[in-house]
Amino acid sequence: DSNKQGNYRSAIIIARRDLSPKISELKDKGFAFGSRYSTQGYLIPRYMLEQEGIFLKDLKKYLFTDSHWECAQAVINGKAFAGGDKRKSQSSPAGS
Repeated sequence: DSNKQGNYRSAIIIARRDLSPKISELKDKGFAFGSRYSTQGYLIPRYMLEQEGIFLKDLKKYLFTDSHWECAQAVINGKAFAGGDKRKSQSSPAGS
């Protein structure tokens, strides 16, 4: 149906599934963002960090990637401990 629209959400991702650190525990860790011009890959994850008292100066390092895919790859490949990414979820039809 062409009337369906997706909703986008930002997420902070990590590579290790057995860990689920709180955002506040990302201080002094490496962090990958998407494009510096991306709302979901940079602005919202940065806001999420700042809401927990973590500013760019508090990160061990941070880097910008050219895409959400490259951001995820930076985390998977160990270039960053965590990263800001977007997640798409399908809207539920009304009444379901």
